Amino acid sequence: MIIEQLKGTSFFTIKDYSEVCDDALEFVYEDSNYRYYFTCIKSDKLFIEFTTSGVRMTVKEALEGNYITINKIEEYYLFHKEAK
Repeated sequence: MIIEQLKGTSFFTIKDYSEVCDDALEFVYEDSNYRYYFTCIKSDKLFIEFTTSGVRMTVKEALEGNYITINKIEEYYLFHKEAK
């Protein structure tokens, strides 16, 4: 399966496997206006699964690889957002 085919895909589910996580802001992503943080340390436990292909990757990997945009997942309230 070629990951490049996923770019622009909007069919996904978010799966959080963090039962307990350390309390701290964990940097995830930044754009020209904001910095986005998880409210606890869980970047290795929060996944996006693309429903059409079954490919799974962390939210952080999906954002860094431009497989998904922050606007598409911001509505799930996963992040603490700070203005630059």
